[in-house]
Amino acid sequence: MNMSDDASFPEQRALGGDAEIEMEENAEYANEIGLTFGYKKGDIFQLIVDVAWDGKRKNVYDVTRKESLQGSAMVSGKQFPKEIEFIDIDGDDARPVNAMKFREDMSIDRLYAQLSWSSGCCTSLRGVQMNSALVRRLRDVQYARLKRCHKYDDYRTQVGFVEMYKYLRDFSTDLDWAEDASLRRHSGLPYQMWSDFDDNRRQGKLPIFTYSLMGLFLVMLFVSLGLNGWLLESLAVNPMAGPSATTLTMLGAKNSGLIVNDNQAWRLASPMFIQAGFVDCVFNLIALWFVGRAVEKHHGTFASVMIYLVSGFGGIVVSTIFVPELITVGASAGIMGLSGACLADTLRNLKVLYGKSSTDTDHVYRHGWVFLWLIIELATLTFLGIAPFVDNFTQWSAVLYGFLCSFATVPGISTTILNVKQSRTTKRLAILVRFLGLLLPFLAVLGSSVLLFGSFRVSSPCPACRHLSCVPFPPWAEMHSRWWYCDDCGGISADARFDKNAGVFDLLTLQCPNGDSVNVDISRFATSDQEFLSNQLPNICRADCASPYN
Repeated sequence: MNMSDDASFPEQRALGGDAEIEMEENAEYANEIGLTFGYKKGDIFQLIVDVAWDGKRKNVYDVTRKESLQGSAMVSGKQFPKEIEFIDIDGDDARPVNAMKFREDMSIDRLYAQLSWSSGCCTSLRGVQMNSALVRRLRDVQYARLKRCHKYDDYRTQVGFVEMYKYLRDFSTDLDWAEDASLRRHSGLPYQMWSDFDDNRRQGKLPIFTYSLMGLFLVMLFVSLGLNGWLLESLAVNPMAGPSATTLTMLGAKNSGLIVNDNQAWRLASPMFIQAGFVDCVFNLIALWFVGRAVEKHHGTFASVMIYLVSGFGGIVVSTIFVPELITVGASAGIMGLSGACLADTLRNLKVLYGKSSTDTDHVYRHGWVFLWLIIELATLTFLGIAPFVDNFTQWSAVLYGFLCSFATVPGISTTILNVKQSRTTKRLAILVRFLGLLLPFLAVLGSSVLLFGSFRVSSPCPACRHLSCVPFPPWAEMHSRWWYCDDCGGISADARFDKNAGVFDLLTLQCPNGDSVNVDISRFATSDQEFLSNQLPNICRADCASPYN
């Protein structure tokens, strides 16, 4: 099939020697038939590979039938070029050419499948459903992808969130270049080199917001420790290796009573920048370094700031409504919002990230690892959310907010190069999805804020919800030997009766968190030490109060 442009189109010219060379090279690549064979002797055939894009006219290899079927080393000791892909066939035909499908046919099929998310084998170069104009555009995409692989040696080996977003950006760039090249051919405009087009798109975005957040997190951590007298609370009080609840509240932690009753609405925003302790800070910094940087480079600084703030604020409002009794900080909420945006970007570009590629078959494996690490990151922050001062209601509400915001900030990769006519309904649906990405987070924040300030109750509408945000750990340990607790026994008071004859305290009148008053026999402690007895109050509360929650 001749894939050159129709003769009725204006003749295309290139400005400059390099552009003219690349234009001719691209045209030759578009017309390559791929693999040809010539009989040599015995069971040996000459495999001739035309690879115009690397500056060589023909690469000649001696190959046996077995090698042509299995893709093993050549008779000459050389390896098959990566441009050759082999398939098994049935039949006894001795000609190796029948043992493989032309690489160009297979790669066009794979590229079309990747862009259209088709299953199975698509139409081929020789198929009647794929016209020559579409094939030429797809060949332009292949040409751009191969040029990229030759220009950047590490292009196929990098793994990570930043690299995944770079893959999406580069794939989009190559699609846009191919579409631009097609328009230029049809309009007779000068040819634009792929390298120039790529250089204009590769203007790196410095993740200023992410770096600033990381610095601010460290500053706020040490400020909190300074206010706490440079002391770390015990793990039973703060398992995040940080300050006390009093210090965190002083800094601006979420306290529902202060937010509503004392009109301290600023506490809905301040927790986004406060760390519960060293453990919380370390995991937040790791998440920002890997996920935050990648999202900001892809979405831009302004969009990332909005995702972080909307997610964090919205998550804290939800937490204030459902778990008002918990004092928490929400720096991880904004980070979970950025992770939600990353999750949305992954799901919206599944066909590009995980579809079969014609030039890079390892990208599915690499991006699979990235997706796995994203799930691990969400799971890790969720696990931290069961500890005191970190809240899963805040975090997972933020994930949802970030997921929705992503649809408004960056559109998915366009596949208009396939020239498939979209219906008005499809176009309107795309616009509606992006509009809803703006509208739904706004309405959710507005509605939850009205609910909070309009009908706030001291008790949660879902009392059991607190067990999703704070869980005593480890649950299999004895009650008195757990690492941390999530009840309200830490701030109770009691009156003790002293037995003068025995010289010890024998009875305790305990004010339980739920308001009940109970008498507890404490003669088993046989102590007259008030400080010892005061330290035992939380454990006595958990053992003898009907409910350890207020």
